[in-house]
Amino acid sequence: MKRDQVEREAATRRCAQVEIRSSINAFCAKEFGIKDFFVIADKYFPEQMDGFQICLVRQIPTPNVEHLATYLSAKAWGLEPVYMSLTRDSFPQQAAENPYKKSLVNSPRMFHGRNGISVQFERISQEGALQNIIFSDLGTKCGRKLPEVHWELMEMAIPNPPQKLELSSFFQELLLSSSKNLPHSVFVRQGRREKMSSYYGYSEANDPRPPAAWYYFFYLLLFVSGYRGLASTVDEDPEVVEWFRESNQKIKDICGFLPLILDTPLKVEVDGFCSKLNEIPRKALGGNGFFKSLSAPSQATIDGCFFGLMNHYEKELIAQS
Repeated sequence: MKRDQVEREAATRRCAQVEIRSSINAFCAKEFGIKDFFVIADKYFPEQMDGFQICLVRQIPTPNVEHLATYLSAKAWGLEPVYMSLTRDSFPQQAAENPYKKSLVNSPRMFHGRNGISVQFERISQEGALQNIIFSDLGTKCGRKLPEVHWELMEMAIPNPPQKLELSSFFQELLLSSSKNLPHSVFVRQGRREKMSSYYGYSEANDPRPPAAWYYFFYLLLFVSGYRGLASTVDEDPEVVEWFRESNQKIKDICGFLPLILDTPLKVEVDGFCSKLNEIPRKALGGNGFFKSLSAPSQATIDGCFFGLMNHYEKELIAQS
């Protein structure tokens, strides 16, 4: 989607704001028993009436290629970048199943070595069995929790980093406010870990987390109103692709608009090095001066689609690391 397309889409949705909110609230009340979806949503994510936010959503924000490129691309469009997190999530049974989650503990630091672009891994946490440990509770070698350490790295790369918003409490409140079409099971806290439980066995006391298959619909509702867009890779996981497809179609049927999604690359290649975009450029941790070494995009690239702008910055971040 090009910049002028995003501007037109945002303006059209803002003009239809009353109708969009009314139809979504009515659907959530009828299908889920949620009395007023936007009262809950606005509490956690107030809409900026004089601006447009480009949001990147990951469990923990960290200054990797993807996060830095999102920041730079949003700024090139004159828009506000926002990082959304989900620190109530946990490690899967096999951490290797999710490369991004794995990279949060075994941090890939990218640099130019003798043979070109190289990656050296830095173990941030010394904990052994990571399975089902909640991210916000995971300790690190320096004694601070994992999300804190990654945000400190972010502040090293971007002295005035983007706004950071947490999704976990929002999803939990929606779950606890629902009386219909509840998930068959949820994740409940047991100390620092979580386990699956039937929906009859949870309350606010055991800090429940709904499964992604249930909350994806509500998640995408945040990007309908014309005040924010979602920077999103085209996921290779067929299950996630289906959640997106079903939720998008349902939202279009409800209010007449699709969520504002800005496609971004899943991976890029530079000089034979294929990046998964979760690597942290080592030079970026030296401060804001690193960005000055990056080649600016052409005006045609800026005026083009967000995918192309992200691709430019991702390649530059890798090439100059």
